[in-house]
Amino acid sequence: MAFEPLKLEVDRWLSPHQNEIISRVTQKTQSLGMPLFLVGGIVRDLLLGINSKDLDLVVEGDAILLARSLAQDYGGKVTAHTRFRTATIDIRDWKFGTNNMGVEKPPRQIKTIDLISARKESYPSPASLPKVNAGTILDDLQRRDFSINAMAIRLDGAQRGSLLDPLGGQADLSKRFIRVLHAISFVDDPTRIFRAFRYEQRFNYSLADESLKLIPAGRKYIAILTPERIRHELDLILEEPTASAILARLAENHLLSPVHASLRWNKSISERFEFEGTDDLMILSDFSLSRIRWVLWMLTATHAELTSLNTRLHFDASLYRTMITASNLWKKIRVPKRLKPSQWFEILEKIPDLAVLAVYLADKNKVTRKAIHNFLVSWRYIKPHTTGHKLKDLGIKPGKKYSLLLKRLRSAWLDGEISSPTQERQLLEKLIK
Repeated sequence: MAFEPLKLEVDRWLSPHQNEIISRVTQKTQSLGMPLFLVGGIVRDLLLGINSKDLDLVVEGDAILLARSLAQDYGGKVTAHTRFRTATIDIRDWKFGTNNMGVEKPPRQIKTIDLISARKESYPSPASLPKVNAGTILDDLQRRDFSINAMAIRLDGAQRGSLLDPLGGQADLSKRFIRVLHAISFVDDPTRIFRAFRYEQRFNYSLADESLKLIPAGRKYIAILTPERIRHELDLILEEPTASAILARLAENHLLSPVHASLRWNKSISERFEFEGTDDLMILSDFSLSRIRWVLWMLTATHAELTSLNTRLHFDASLYRTMITASNLWKKIRVPKRLKPSQWFEILEKIPDLAVLAVYLADKNKVTRKAIHNFLVSWRYIKPHTTGHKLKDLGIKPGKKYSLLLKRLRSAWLDGEISSPTQERQLLEKLIK
């Protein structure tokens, strides 16, 4: 095996936690006689000077055996994927040293590590999952999506730090190119088309001309990708800071409609992805960017379109219900009318937070935005001082009247009709007479 002259100071580039993990894995692979490599995106990012929290490790040997051996020494649950000759090990049980303050050193960044057996892949039909056979590290690099992701760094022995780049990844990094590795790459796996544009926009690269010309051949197989595979790619796109630009490029190349006819892209939708005036909305941190953007993207879709899209992409039940609710809310508040705070509260009270948030982010009407903002940060936390116990003490029998009285008191607070506990007691006395 021929390694590039370039030899990298891996320890200096990785975090202390990554180095500690690699040290343990390397000791184990050497005892098992398995060459160990750092591969894929983390190698690309290291060459670009980008910190990466990933650890993609490939061994020329049995990765499942390696994972189980590590778990036996250090603990952790192993999940084996026999078909693909890979294993995931949960390392949260691994014990690391502590400093003199009793704080774990190095600080943990990684919860799981993926261990991969070097392998060959072949595709029995377009867009199918590959057949996997044992292979060398060269075989493993040749099965990857793009040249910039097909590099490896040796982690063990005298060749530690040596870069393996048989497919021109370094050259394409220099040229700022995204290039597939063979002519039917997009046919074998059409999800690579979506990744190509994701990387193009993330790194501000260009899709190599020869790779761009291969897209039409793969486009026709997008429709037969499984819901899980295509939704995963779209989820990853929606998490990107450049999601709008990526989706615009996909639309430009007619790659959204083969997924589903309702996946349109235009300036109006793009503008929804640009959040403004959200600094005090702590609720934003409750949701992943991809979930927020799915709801924003589908805000103007019809019920029939959302139902059909859900059949195609298999959203989780919570996200699907939220998309339906947000779409309904969007249509409801399009009707111009002035509402009291209590009326806004009644509209928004039982709607999922993500649906309310999405409508707030998308709406350009200042009155509507202010009302929804007030609901999110203030109104929904307002409650009357009076409780059910207080009503019982006043001789009111438990029942529907309780909720009606408490609702009326809350509305009075929201609408500014009352502003003190004394005024609340006075209003309550009037209501129960």
